[in-house]
Order: sequence, then C-alpha cells, then structure tokens
Amino acid sequence: MTCLTGPKPVADPYQDYEYELYSRATTLYPDCPSDGYELLRFGRILSDEPKLPNDARKTWVSVTFEAGKQGYIDINQSAIQKLSDADFPRFMGWQKIAEGNTPFTDDVLCDLDRLKQIVRYVDERDDPVARLRPGFEREDRLAIYIRENPEVLVELRGFVCHAPSEWDASLNDVRYRRLNDPDGFYGRRKQTDPDGYDRFIRFLTQLQFLDKTPLGAGKKFWFFHPLAFIRHFRRCGWLADSEMKNTAPATALRRAGSRWVSERVRLVSEVIGLFGAELNKAMRKFGIQTPLRQAAFLGNAMQETQWFLHLEEDGGEGQRYSPWFGRGFLQLTWPDNYIKYWRFLGRDIDQAVVNRLRAAADKAHRERNNAALMAAEKHLPPEIGEWRRWVARDPVDAADSAGAYWAWSKAAVPADQFPRFQRETRRVGNLQMPYYSSDSFGRVAATVNVGHASSRFSLINGIEARFQAYAAALFTLADGIRISSLDGHPDGGGDL
Repeated sequence: MTCLTGPKPVADPYQDYEYELYSRATTLYPDCPSDGYELLRFGRILSDEPKLPNDARKTWVSVTFEAGKQGYIDINQSAIQKLSDADFPRFMGWQKIAEGNTPFTDDVLCDLDRLKQIVRYVDERDDPVARLRPGFEREDRLAIYIRENPEVLVELRGFVCHAPSEWDASLNDVRYRRLNDPDGFYGRRKQTDPDGYDRFIRFLTQLQFLDKTPLGAGKKFWFFHPLAFIRHFRRCGWLADSEMKNTAPATALRRAGSRWVSERVRLVSEVIGLFGAELNKAMRKFGIQTPLRQAAFLGNAMQETQWFLHLEEDGGEGQRYSPWFGRGFLQLTWPDNYIKYWRFLGRDIDQAVVNRLRAAADKAHRERNNAALMAAEKHLPPEIGEWRRWVARDPVDAADSAGAYWAWSKAAVPADQFPRFQRETRRVGNLQMPYYSSDSFGRVAATVNVGHASSRFSLINGIEARFQAYAAALFTLADGIRISSLDGHPDGGGDL
C-alpha cells in the first residue's frame, strides 16, 4: 500500500549522494569503508569475507515519514527484505502469472475478461453485446483491446508466465481443440476440408521435440517477454569477454617524432579471461554501469595498462616513485594512494609507517629520484610489499583498486556529462585519418592521471590513446551514439 506523506514530493536532501558515497563510507564505517560502501549502495555487503563488525552494519537512509518531516531508518535490519533487479520485483513492473491469477483458460488460450482483471483495467467502451458473438470474434476483440490500450501492452511486457511449452506435443489436443469446434477454424470447414485439423496436428507434431529432451513432456516453464528480459538485464552493465574486447579500437594513432602512425590494437585476451569477472564486479560495486561511465573507465584503463598488456607500469622501476609505481587497471602510484586503498579495505596500517612513507615520497618528488623511497623500504612491515604486489597480480585487488580510485577522485562527475566530440584529421602517410576528442572525457582523463579535472589536456600522459579508446568504447556500448552526430546529442538510437 502506498500512502502520500504530504501534498508535494520532498526532495532528497543528499542530491550528490552517489558522488559523495566514498567519503560517506569512510566517515560512517571507519573499520572497513569498503564494506560500508556496499551497504550504502546495495543495502547489504556483497563481499565473501566482510570485515565490518555485525554491530556496525547499519545502513541509515533518510526517509520522509510525514508531511514536511524526515527521519532515518536502518534498512539493514533483517526484517527488511533486500531485492535487486535480478529478483524481478513487482515494483519494477514484473508480475508472476501462475495458478490462481492466470488469464489463460484450460485450453491455454487468453481470456479477455480475466486479462482485464489482472491488469486492473476497465474499458468504458466495452460492449456487453459483443460477449454474445462467436468465439473467434472474441479473440479478435482481445487483439484489438491490447493494441488500442498502450498501458495494457506495457504491463503485459512484465508478465512472467508459468505455462506449458508450444513445443510439447502431449498438450496439442488441449491447446488446439477449439479449432475443431463447430465454430472453430477447421470446424467451419468440415465439408470442404474434413481432414484439415488432423493434418494440422500431424504437421505440428513433426516440429515438436520437447519429449526428446531431458526436460520431458507435460511440464510448465517460466516465460518472459524476450525484449523486456534483455533490456532489464542490460541494466546490470556486465560485459562478456567478447564484449570487453570489442570496446577497444581496431587501430590507434600515436605520434612517432613529428609524424603520426596508425597501429593495430588488440586487448590481451589472457588478462580479460583472468581478470574480466572481477573487473565487472568492481564496475558494479562502484556504479560504473552506464555506457558513459564504462566507456570513460575503460578508455583510461586501456591506456594506463597499454591495452591490458601491463598491470604493472612498464618501466616503473626507473621512476622517482618506485617501488610504488603504477599497478592495477588504473595504475595506483605513490604510497599515499596505495595506503588510501588499503585503509578503504579495512587493513590496519601504523600511522608512523604512513608518516615515514609520506616524508620519503615528498623527498623523492623534490629530488626527482627514488632514493628516499628505497631507503624507507628497509623499515616497512613485510606485508606491505606483499599487498603492493597483489594490486597488479590479484584479480580482485587489480580491479577493486581501480574502482576505489574512480570513486574517491569523483571521476564519475565529468564522466556523466554528455560528450560533445570534436573531429579532426591526422595525416598518416598518404591517408587522412579521423581523430576524435571530447572535453568532458578529457576532464575524466585528467582526474585519473593527475588527480583533478584539469582542462590542460596536453599535460595528460597518453591523452591521444585515451581519447581514441574512449570513443571506440562509447560507440560500442551506447546504441544512441552515431558518427554522424558527434557534434552534439545523438539523433536517435538507444538510451545511454
């Protein structure tokens, strides 16, 4: 039952709730902000081994409980049922159609009056005289009724029907016997086609196969509207290995001295096979599920890892921040970023160690060499080096560290802006090849590479590859993007 709590809707007091989720989690759940982050996003902890103590697993959410007043409720209580889109909840438009509430009669045909009861629709134009017409005309009325009432058609897409299969020959007589009734299709043609019904059943039986499968005959199955099912599950944003590979451009332009060259691109299949599932889980956890966000995230990850070739920074040993060089899909660098991630996971790190590393990092930055950081290595607990290696080698850490960095840097803010692409050409030999850039994605790339949304794109490492990776990923993931409409909003197609 739904009750109004006032004459007007009350605005959510936390309009930046999602963008501020990381800071909220670190404030409310200091023992393990990662578990708290999941509580705030999903209402439950998804991790296999949660670290947050039971008494700290509260998820306070602001609710309006009477006109003009707001309070908080802990939605993590066991009495509150948690549902996801994968549960096909009723409030998302799904309705289970089974015994007791089915519009189907015993002969598995849909009855107009039963259907109206289920969809709670009253047709004021309904003509009671029409009920006296022959059965085949009533079936015509059902089709007309559905076609002329769009709201009914929308609700029908959410039906999840428990019904027998049309490929089950054992139910043919029940399903099709009306055709042989005196007013049925074959019944009215008995004089001109006396064997019509029998020939129809024989032909139909030749196509039916369910009794020859392990499923067997005489059973019922759950049926979804196929397009509604696909559109519903596409919202999860999960990318199969083949889909992830397709987000990369076929070729990429890069500078070679004063010239531009075009090189073939191929994401490393072994990395996708080993790390792809955890990368999908990280994108789900950190809300990187829209085409705009996924394209921005993957566009940066492809460049940072050289098309998934190096989850450890290539040549990182020679950098001034070594051995804290880039690792993971967004290449965490410098001690502070690693420690921030580990504390997000709830790992206990002595503040004296943090202070020592911070002083060494400041010196390494000033002197442009890693001598201070290498000297600090001698005083580190042994687990620090092991954790550092995991960021590149463990699928969970490699993906989760990238998602955490995305969250605390608020890269989603510029990523959510609809991109306006600028098209240029680059001369490669005798060819003029297209090159696309985008200011909104450039700010995402700056956030990832330099820590804030700068518009000085020339300072961003590998900006050309990032732009090309982003454009290719977006064209693949967003149905609504067209090459012909890159100067503005898409002129048709699917939703972003």
